[in-house]
Amino acid sequence: MTGCFWFYHASKVIGEAAFSLTESSLWSIALIIDPLTNVILDRTVSKQAVRQVIVEVESKMDAQKLCRTGEECDSKGFKEKYR
Repeated sequence: MTGCFWFYHASKVIGEAAFSLTESSLWSIALIIDPLTNVILDRTVSKQAVRQVIVEVESKMDAQKLCRTGEECDSKGFKEKYR
């Protein structure tokens, strides 16, 4: 008798499952977008992110200059510090 009960109420169960799936998807999108909006919209965070990128680029450029001058470099183009 309970099998027939759930058969006739399946649309309610499927509706709840669809709502839960939609809610979880929206929360996951919001949690991905939130840090990105902080980097874009918050001036302090944006300045720090730009500084980090500049430092990373400068260190890579310095490593490439060292390799061009004939000093020993590893496969990634950085000077070997330890031998």
